[in-house]
Amino acid sequence: MTFQELEHLWQDQTPVKASLSAKDIQTKANLSLIRMKRKQNFTLGILGSTSLIIILFYIWVEAYKDLWQGLGLLVMIVMLFSRIGIELYQKNRLRTIDPTTDFKNYLLTHKAYFKSRKRVHFILTPVIYFIYFGGFASMLPAFKASLSSGFYTYIVISGSFTFLALAVFIGYHIKKELQELKFFEELISN
Repeated sequence: MTFQELEHLWQDQTPVKASLSAKDIQTKANLSLIRMKRKQNFTLGILGSTSLIIILFYIWVEAYKDLWQGLGLLVMIVMLFSRIGIELYQKNRLRTIDPTTDFKNYLLTHKAYFKSRKRVHFILTPVIYFIYFGGFASMLPAFKASLSSGFYTYIVISGSFTFLALAVFIGYHIKKELQELKFFEELISN
């Protein structure tokens, strides 16, 4: 072999990953817990604010006077409260992860939490999202009948953009949580 071939082989090697100590893994897991708690508080704040806005809008337009016109808003409110309930349950579950327990159990409870989040993201979140969108769509005929054509067009365009942006935002955060789950699955398998 020539020197260039040896040099090429040397450069093509995949770098060896340094194995993490149990303390390093637990530190990363603790940081992950802190990040998850912050994310959940942020999510609860967003959901709560959105619920409050929709409830105030429901009262302001007196949607309670006409069940069919207010039904879409009620569906949206119920879906937001459902999602808040799920997040509160998940937040309570996150509190049960005890960083002082033995290393293996700590990682297993962490992994179980992420698996439950996976179910929330792939089953419950899409159902809630589409029902919420259905509630919005069911209000469009009432908006069309009672609003100017320009404002109605604005609501349709901004609503569509909002739902698309929300889907991208949710997808991005699901992807990040799944990456963390993969990290813990790799730790446990080693």
